[in-house]
Amino acid sequence: MATQSTVLKIAIPTPLRRYFDYLPAKETDIGQLKPGVRVRVPFGRRQLIGIFIGLSSTSDVSIDKLKPIECVIDQEPVIPEDIMQL
Repeated sequence: MATQSTVLKIAIPTPLRRYFDYLPAKETDIGQLKPGVRVRVPFGRRQLIGIFIGLSSTSDVSIDKLKPIECVIDQEPVIPEDIMQL
């Protein structure tokens, strides 16, 4: 189980070219989460599919303002590691 300071970096298909910070869902096993898997996240009034990029212990946004991801969609990465490096 994740600690409160675990922040997930998620790439979301938006015009903003940056990663978004989310908290893990309560049932998310951080040890099993691999870069390149798809996750469903709340984004405004919508639910979007994003790609998990990595973990961080900090965020530019206050931790109490971050939302948790909805769910992890894949068990294995849908984007290979060499493509993720691009």
